[in-house]
Amino acid sequence: ADALTNATDVIPTGDLVGNNQEAVSAALTVTHPVTPGDHTVVKGARLASFDKFSLAGGKAGTVTISSISFDLYGQNATYAFGEVMVFGDGTASDDAELTTDDLDMNSWMEACYLYDKAGVQVNDSSMTLAANGQTLLFDGLTWEIGANVTEEAHVKCDIGKPSTTRTQMYFGIDLSDVSADIVATDEDGLTVTATGDST
Repeated sequence: ADALTNATDVIPTGDLVGNNQEAVSAALTVTHPVTPGDHTVVKGARLASFDKFSLAGGKAGTVTISSISFDLYGQNATYAFGEVMVFGDGTASDDAELTTDDLDMNSWMEACYLYDKAGVQVNDSSMTLAANGQTLLFDGLTWEIGANVTEEAHVKCDIGKPSTTRTQMYFGIDLSDVSADIVATDEDGLTVTATGDST
């Protein structure tokens, strides 16, 4: 091949033009797109629907979720939702009239399940509440959410039949802090901290 002579054989005629390059990393954004309306279930109901949360992958790479921790709440029909503290606490003055069974969500939730947007169960087996009766942890997951893909975390539970004089009970579920409640990694095994507002 012919040798190139510096500054004579290759001469730019102007500024070199190129495209801007954007460095991006894997991300996971959580939203609560629709606040669920009231719906009635009876004691002993199977796969009662609780709530759905949207999980959106970022621009770069697949995110793998290994665990999601939800908070479960409840109270009797005497008070508006939010006035009574989380079941299992038992320290609020409003809790005084509740029975022991009423104060423990373990008495009400026999098992819970996590489903994706396609209705496929994400966790291998049903999950039960933590001993405190307030925390529902789905762990041991390998739930992959691709780049620019939006998935759905849909929680369903089997309602128990505790002995109680209450004719009505109200239940709710929440991700109080998505950055702590969701454990996820990118394709290199690096931690991906979820962001967003799930309220």
